[in-house]
Amino acid sequence: MTTSRKIPLSCRLNLRHQWRTRSTEDGNRWKACAHCDRMKETTNIDVHLFH
Repeated sequence: MTTSRKIPLSCRLNLRHQWRTRSTEDGNRWKACAHCDRMKETTNIDVHLFH
């Protein structure tokens, strides 16, 4: 039996996400929703403003 993660309705309807900055071991950063893991497209300026 496979268990799937329930994605909140606000994420599925693209109404609201809780963006969190994430990084890789080599230092690259991006933003992803804490609930659904959707990635937010950012520019270098956005990334530098939020760390």
